[in-house]
Amino acid sequence: QEEVNLNDSFTIDLALSKVIWSGKALGVVKHMGTVDFSLATLHITDNRVKSGQFIVDLNSIKVTDNNLDPKSGSKYEKLKQHLSSAEFFNVGKYPEAYFRLDTIAGNNAFGNLKIRESSQKEQIENIIVTIKEDMIIITGELVLSRKTYDISWDSRFKNGILADNIKLKIVLIGK
Repeated sequence: QEEVNLNDSFTIDLALSKVIWSGKALGVVKHMGTVDFSLATLHITDNRVKSGQFIVDLNSIKVTDNNLDPKSGSKYEKLKQHLSSAEFFNVGKYPEAYFRLDTIAGNNAFGNLKIRESSQKEQIENIIVTIKEDMIIITGELVLSRKTYDISWDSRFKNGILADNIKLKIVLIGK
């Protein structure tokens, strides 16, 4: 991979950037989708990322499961409503999630993630920076524990059905 330098005028395009999420139920059913950024900034000095701030708009949650067609309605809408409910992200009360990037070491970034009222140190791993046409694409992966952020499901079988980890792929695109 060639070295890509980010200069201090690098701007993230919010319309193209997103977080891709996935989770599992019953160990086999994989749900996935996207969430949009409402703010994404990197503070760059001498071609090095020094810090960053990111806000995700949880109202923008989309389900992209191959087996759920948004045009057909019911299952797609039911899952979207379920994820937005108080059992999961409680979007009515907590419409945003926040990540403050503090440190970068190699291809890992460290910072503070806040979902609901819980704030934890997290690590974004496997960061890759590439150039495609005239755009710079930055990707990274974060695996978070839903229990840490009180993302639960009011079912007597919840812990046997729903995997604890939620996988996130962060995609930042800009110039």
